[in-house]
Amino acid sequence: MDTRWNIATVEHPTADTIIYLLLQVAHILAHLKEWGSLSHQAFDNTFVERLWRTVKYEDIFIRDYPSVPALTHGLEAYFRFYNHERYHQSLDYAVPAAVHFAVKEPELGAS
Repeated sequence: MDTRWNIATVEHPTADTIIYLLLQVAHILAHLKEWGSLSHQAFDNTFVERLWRTVKYEDIFIRDYPSVPALTHGLEAYFRFYNHERYHQSLDYAVPAAVHFAVKEPELGAS
C-alpha cells in the first residue's frame, strides 16, 4: 500500500487551525525560554527522538490515518494514553503524569 499523502486529497487547514497551531508553538517556545540555556539540547534530542520513534511505531504506522484531522485527533488520544496510562520503564513503571505532578515528600529530619 502506498502511504504517501496526495496533496490534492489532504484537507487544508482553516485559519482557526493555523492560529491554534501558532498559539501552541508560542506556548512551547515560552516554556523553552523558561528552560533557559539550550546547553541541554543535545541530551534532550535523544529523548525527543525516542518519543517520536515510539509514537510512530505504536500509533501512526498502525492506524494509517487517512487525513490530517484524523491524525490530529489520533495523536491527541495517543498522548493522553502515553502520559496518563502507559507505564514507562525509565520511570520505574510509573506513568509520566504521576511522576510530573507528584508532590515531593519532605525529607526526614529537614526543618
